[in-house]
This record gives sequence, structure tokens and C-alpha cells, in this order.
Amino acid sequence: MAMQDRAIDTREKVLLAAARVFDKHGYVGAGMAEIVLGTGMTRGAVYFHFSSKSDLARTLIERQHATWPAIQKSVESEGLQGLEAVHALIGRLNRQLRDDVTARAAIKLAREAGAIDDDMPSPFDDWCDDIGYRLRQAQLLGQMRTDLDPVTYAGIIVGMFLGVHEFTRIADRELTSGNATVLDPTRYHLDAMWELVLRGLSAR
Repeated sequence: MAMQDRAIDTREKVLLAAARVFDKHGYVGAGMAEIVLGTGMTRGAVYFHFSSKSDLARTLIERQHATWPAIQKSVESEGLQGLEAVHALIGRLNRQLRDDVTARAAIKLAREAGAIDDDMPSPFDDWCDDIGYRLRQAQLLGQMRTDLDPVTYAGIIVGMFLGVHEFTRIADRELTSGNATVLDPTRYHLDAMWELVLRGLSAR
């Protein structure tokens, strides 16, 4: 393996170890000692790539932030517009946070941005801007009530999405529907959330 490839591999291992600790403890509760231990490397090797805990946090947030355009394009490639596009965006975000610990850690860190650095980027701004645009599109398509402000409701939808995720993780309890166990409680709750949102937004 070339030196550059080894450096990239090492950097990725450090980020993954940091993501696991941040996902579990958040920024304030995470310690560099636990992150270093999780890498299986020396302290010097870790600090060669990242100078501090805040450096790791910024890198994870920026990486997650950079995934948003690809999520947008995946929705657009299916020709979805308006409320259907918003629903699809929520579904893709859910899968990303469910399957990728680095994405989950980044969102958890973004919620604690004030404790890290006031200049920390926020993925939530992009989410709100794009969902607001698609809600306005929904109004033009006759899908959504025109007496509602798309910007305001974009923020509400993003807030509800984050709240559902946080609640599901904190609750950490078995969920049943009828006689069946729900295997993906977050998706179940998000579907219920969307049904509630849709009833409020839909043009009558």
C-alpha cells in the first residue's frame, strides 16, 4: 500500500472511531482518550491527522454537509416534485442516519455546534432551504395550501424530523403494530409524522 493510501486509510479509521464515540456521548461527553483507544493507534498517530476534538467534529460535520447535493439529485432523478419530493428527502435522510454512524454523529454534533465553535457549518440550513423551495413548488402545483408560509413549515418539518430521531433513540423500546414487532421504529414514527404533516399541508 502506497504511503498516501495508508495515510487516507488511517485518517478514515480515526474518523470512524471518533464518530462512534460522538454518536454515543455527544461532543461534550466525548474524550480524546476514548477516541484514541477506539482507533487502536498511538496518540501521536491520531494527533498527526487531527489536532483536536473540535477538528474531528468539524470534519465529520463538513463531510455530512457535503452529502446533501447527492441526496437532492437522487430525488430529482426520480422526477419527484413538491410534497412527494419532501417525503422522499425525509426518507433518504432517515436511511442515511440509520445506516451510517458518521452521519449520525455529524448530526448530533451539529446540534451541539455552539459548544464546539460558533463558526461550525450547519446542515440544517441547507435542509430548510431545499424543503422550503419544494413546499413553494407544492403550492404552485396545487398540492399545498397557499395560506401557509413554506419557509416556516420547512423549519417545522426539519425540527420534527430531528425530534423523531432523537426520541426514538432515547426511548429505545420495542414497538409493536398490531401483533407484529416494528423492525425500524424510526421509519415507523416518521411515516406517522408525515401523515400528520400531510393532513395539515395538503390543499383542500
